Amino acid sequence: MNPARRLPLLLALTVFLGTSLAGCGNTMPGAPDLESEPLVPGFSAAGINIGADYATVKALYGEPEYTRTQEGYVTIFYQTTGRYEALAPGDERPAAWHLVFILYDEPRDGIADEGDTVVSIEVAEPYLGKTAGGIGLGSDRPALEEEFGPPDQTAVLATENPDAVITTCFYPDRGVDFLVEEKTGVITVVITAIGGPKPQVISPDTTCPNPGGIAGPAFSGPVIPGAGLAGIPMGAYYQHVKSFYGSPDAQGSSDGYVTAAYTGGSGNWKLYLYFEDLERDGKLGDYDTVISINVTAPYAGKTAKGNGIGSKQMSVEKEFGAPLLKYSNFRSGREMQVWEYTTKGIVFAFDTATGAVVEIDVNRMP
Repeated sequence: MNPARRLPLLLALTVFLGTSLAGCGNTMPGAPDLESEPLVPGFSAAGINIGADYATVKALYGEPEYTRTQEGYVTIFYQTTGRYEALAPGDERPAAWHLVFILYDEPRDGIADEGDTVVSIEVAEPYLGKTAGGIGLGSDRPALEEEFGPPDQTAVLATENPDAVITTCFYPDRGVDFLVEEKTGVITVVITAIGGPKPQVISPDTTCPNPGGIAGPAFSGPVIPGAGLAGIPMGAYYQHVKSFYGSPDAQGSSDGYVTAAYTGGSGNWKLYLYFEDLERDGKLGDYDTVISINVTAPYAGKTAKGNGIGSKQMSVEKEFGAPLLKYSNFRSGREMQVWEYTTKGIVFAFDTATGAVVEIDVNRMP
């Protein structure tokens, strides 16, 4: 199974797929004028520029209502939107918050403070600002693509309402992403730097102390075709992978690629990654970027409709349709049926004898 980019994806989906606190109806300072600030992909929204410091955000919007931290970042949330009738503490469902800012956490203290700078701005209802071509909340997919063209990548978000399909349309080279609901159009706009923010540098003392450690929560992360797997977004740097899994148990190189295999300390690999060899030296470097992520048991993550290791062919075909390529392969003496969904960035390998998924590959889109 051969390898077929981007950090903002996981970062954005972390915000989109989380949840939101119960609404409190607070009003934000200076809101009326800021509600109509233009959406400028790659640069600004809501009166805040990419790269602005936390003091600038706080001067306009005050203290955030909810704060979440993750390695190297602080995410701050302002004002629930009323989109959901009942929200439990910690709930961050799509478009639940009016404004969300992701900040580089500098210094790394897990607190939003003056040294932190904005790397992403997310707006939802009732934001009124639009792009130069008139795209904003409520715009439909055809109008969106008329201004921006087809998205570089898409990802369908799982929701509690199967009739409310939400698709994230990614435009990393423009510095903007859109969450689009089939019936209501754009429900969230995310502004980032052009090309997306670089991942936060992980200092050596935060590297996982257990090389090959695949027992952590990241190893159960969602399966996102063409975009991410096992907590790793497509295009992530090797240093980001190390922050989750430590150094690999084995590594190799071939034709401009370097590979990393994680066995969990014994047996065959359970997590296998391909990287672009940036320095062309045949060695893993901190800024080599992920182009393919492969997992086997005991990986527990699922696709949007619940497919994962152990799922049957009928279930996979129901979610993804007929594969573009289908062929047999042998590994460790076992015959496998390989289904490649090239245009979707995902590959499944089934045990021929049982018809169950034994390997999943998520690949960079061709």
